[in-house]
Amino acid sequence: MPAGKWRVDYQNPDTIKNLITYMDMTCSEDYHPKMAFIGAITLAGCLFGSVFLLPRADYYGRRQMIILFLSFQAGAMLTFLSAMITYKSFFMLEIACFIAGAVTIPLISILICYVCELSTLENVPFFTVFSFMAEAFTSILVGIYFKFFKDTAIFFLIVTFSLVTFLICFCVLTQESPHFLFKRRQYELLRTHLQTIAWVNGYEGELPTKQQLSHKRDGHIQQDD
Repeated sequence: MPAGKWRVDYQNPDTIKNLITYMDMTCSEDYHPKMAFIGAITLAGCLFGSVFLLPRADYYGRRQMIILFLSFQAGAMLTFLSAMITYKSFFMLEIACFIAGAVTIPLISILICYVCELSTLENVPFFTVFSFMAEAFTSILVGIYFKFFKDTAIFFLIVTFSLVTFLICFCVLTQESPHFLFKRRQYELLRTHLQTIAWVNGYEGELPTKQQLSHKRDGHIQQDD
């Protein structure tokens, strides 16, 4: 080939088909600025989500915000795939990366908070450590995938399918955090969720009444004052 010219050998089994190759940016002069901008806009999304979206869980509920963030995360992944494979649109990539960044940090933080609020104080350290172990295990699985498979698009498709599956299971099987409902004085709904949680855990004792929950909440407020 002429000096300074090269092409990707897609027939080579070690070639990874990634964003750069799908978007035909292997010989593009603006390759580095585009890649840097994608990283920057993803981090900007993380900052936006941490500042403006994460606190919303204290107003609208842990479960509702987790469902919302999972939905946006899956949508961002589908947008990313469409931009990379079908439309070859860098603008769509920017939108997808910003949305993914904006919901990732709040999603992880609220998930950890949600699990801890559903557990006893003795189990909080275990669930906290388990979350980091799960993240490490995910990185190992990513490494194993790219050891044997070289198509990034299929990887993103698997991630998207996993997110949607988890979203459906979460919607069907989970309840709102009792801590959040207690804080917001939603005692009737709190009792309903406590009954479900008690049934899952095999608890057969009496649950507090609405009046008892209200009295306990007022007691906490007086102590804070």
